[in-house]
Amino acid sequence: MNKLIFFVLTLLVMIEAAEAQLYPIEIKGKFGYVNNNGELVIQPIYDLAMPFNSGYAVVALGLQPCLININNKRLIDTGLYTQITEYSEGLCMVEDFKRRKHYVDTNNQKIISLPIEIYEARPFHSGIAVVSKQTIYTEKKYGRDISTLVYRFAYINMNGDTLSGFDFEDCGDFYNGFSRAIKGNKFGLFNTSLKEVLPFQYNQLSQVNEGKVIVNEQNKFGIYAVTGKWVLKPTYPLIYDFNDGMAGFMNDKNLYGYLNEDGAVVIKPIYLNIRPFSEGKAAVFADGKWGFINKQGAWVIRNVYDNARMFNEDLSAVMYKRKWGFINEEGKLVIACDFDAVGDFNNGLALVELNEVVVYITKRGVVVPQLKK
Repeated sequence: MNKLIFFVLTLLVMIEAAEAQLYPIEIKGKFGYVNNNGELVIQPIYDLAMPFNSGYAVVALGLQPCLININNKRLIDTGLYTQITEYSEGLCMVEDFKRRKHYVDTNNQKIISLPIEIYEARPFHSGIAVVSKQTIYTEKKYGRDISTLVYRFAYINMNGDTLSGFDFEDCGDFYNGFSRAIKGNKFGLFNTSLKEVLPFQYNQLSQVNEGKVIVNEQNKFGIYAVTGKWVLKPTYPLIYDFNDGMAGFMNDKNLYGYLNEDGAVVIKPIYLNIRPFSEGKAAVFADGKWGFINKQGAWVIRNVYDNARMFNEDLSAVMYKRKWGFINEEGKLVIACDFDAVGDFNNGLALVELNEVVVYITKRGVVVPQLKK
């Protein structure tokens, strides 16, 4: 597998891996797992290894998928399915050699068997999964009917019952109790009861974060609270998701500032670029360099970096002379800028790339696992 693809995929789901405190690692073209002390606990024997979720992970051996637990016991062995997806809420989706899709438990018992026409079936979240099927869409164009093969999406529950029609061009997994969907090329928002929280009339919706969703209506962005009220009607050219009680925004002059939970401007738009707030600080770009401000808009770490990210576990990745390292909350460089790419720290480990090799580092900058020669 391409190292860069593995690096990106693992960064996106590293927070899930933290539950079992095991992290995938590639060694000489094979994959195994380390714990959050950087110790190699599952030997690198797999062709592919995905992050653990709720104590289980999908791996591939001989290019065939199987499911293992944190003790490296195979609960669903190779040779049974052509596809196994992420274990979630007690089930994982599998596809057999007849292209039928099922949801099975860790004993490989079929809990839900889906109709043959189901093309895609995603993991369960909040007791609901998104499924899709192919269908023919016909429209009249140039005086005649034009037929196109399209995909339409629906929701199912953990009994396999369809909760909606296949009415959507796409549906998002439930996140923080809400799911975005697209119908008629417009976004809407559902809660877990499949009740519309926002109707299908918006150009774009963010995921729900801190009880709020960012709404794009006719290229203006606003803030809607899922309790049922507008915090800020669509006003600005751009608003970012809420994080740490603040949301970045851009004004008509392409300058960035921050809004509070009431939608009021608390840090004026004077910056050329910004990052979300985290642990009370945010990286901002001014005078050609990145630094950090607090929630009052005062500089707390001077703008001397070529790039910067969010703080996580008291450390933030920063770039200097095209290499990445980490600073602490006082702005002291605690891990030297030696890396080509880095992820955020999670349970004391961060994924990094050095000379096209992907490894982990501890908060002391120690590369792990430390392998015997």
